Amino acid sequence: MGRIIKTITIKADPESEGEEVLAAFDTGAERSYIKRNRLPEGVHCTRIPAFTTGLGGSSNEIKESCTVIAELRGLPFDITVHPVNKIGAMEGKEIDIIVGATTMEQWEMIPNLRTKELDISGLEKREFTEF
Repeated sequence: MGRIIKTITIKADPESEGEEVLAAFDTGAERSYIKRNRLPEGVHCTRIPAFTTGLGGSSNEIKESCTVIAELRGLPFDITVHPVNKIGAMEGKEIDIIVGATTMEQWEMIPNLRTKELDISGLEKREFTEF
């Protein structure tokens, strides 16, 4: 398990204004989470079957799923996030959003834990083989 911390921009849709947040790209998290107070205005969330997850040292009951647009180095991608009240801190920094392994795989983001960098060449080329 490893984490890379980067600043990304999130917004409700591709045309709206974005807001910078601190993101942990976490290979140990399958799903992605966002602090409820950092959800962009206008984001539509859907009720889902509830599940419980441990996050930041506490247990969270997850009941919603939301799609936000994120940008990393000016490259947009969509991400399904689950709102939570608190995520916690990593490396002394308060984290706003966890980008889980499923999103990283979907957009071909490859973390290099040794250098703490994220290979986004798959996101840059924007061509994916699905089958």
